[in-house]
Amino acid sequence: MRFVTAFVLCFFAVVSCSRQSVESMPVSQDVVVADSVVEKMTVENRGRRDSVIRKLGDETVLYITDSFLLGNCDSGILDWKSIDDIARSLNDWEYSESAQYSTNTVESEDESGCSGDTMHVYRNGIKIMSYFRESCGDVSSYTYEYYYDNGLVGYKEGGGGQSGGWYSREYNSEAKYAKDGKLVQEFACSVSESPAGDDFIDGVPLKLDTIYESTLKRNGQEVNVRQINDSLSYTIIGDDCEEKAKGCVGYVDKDLPKIVYEAMECCNSVFRIR
Repeated sequence: MRFVTAFVLCFFAVVSCSRQSVESMPVSQDVVVADSVVEKMTVENRGRRDSVIRKLGDETVLYITDSFLLGNCDSGILDWKSIDDIARSLNDWEYSESAQYSTNTVESEDESGCSGDTMHVYRNGIKIMSYFRESCGDVSSYTYEYYYDNGLVGYKEGGGGQSGGWYSREYNSEAKYAKDGKLVQEFACSVSESPAGDDFIDGVPLKLDTIYESTLKRNGQEVNVRQINDSLSYTIIGDDCEEKAKGCVGYVDKDLPKIVYEAMECCNSVFRIR
């Protein structure tokens, strides 16, 4: 099952970018914690990049600090100039190739294979973004947060998925906030598959239900839309948390409130709007 999203950024891996051209050389070093050698590693020193590995119980933790100029940065997998675009649009900043970027990253993995990453990004000393990722078995999630210069979140997106047996689910969300912290708009989209009923043959379900869900919050209203196969239901909730409208219609029925269509359009990559 594919779930295609259309958010502003589509990046899921975290890598360091090219630094300013400086003299560099590979350095092999032992990282010592509590008077014992934890792990031998090779660190490539460029600019102000530094890495430290520590063993904490059954968990290995890598700490990375980095610094570079925006104009000397190759995009790589993580598109730093797109990140800069979002930060500047939130804060009305001008583009500058001499913008000084610095990052603090913590990457961890335990003996079971569960892992997690956290990265904090600063532009000219001001925190502009945080990235969080977790993965364990068939469950994974990620979150990006972009900040105003007053420290409040201005834009947030996330997603993840879960699979196992005959069940799977993928989801994404996006939220925008005003500079005073008030929510402007938030929506979440998901698509999942699960056995339809209890009818199995040789352990295989006779039918799978495909379920599409969308939630939109805006102007004090919240609408929840759920589509199973060819039937669709919705609930609209007002700013007093009471239900304002509720309906269940056949898929071909076009007589839907406008906000229901807007909720579906936010997730038009998963809802089959005709």
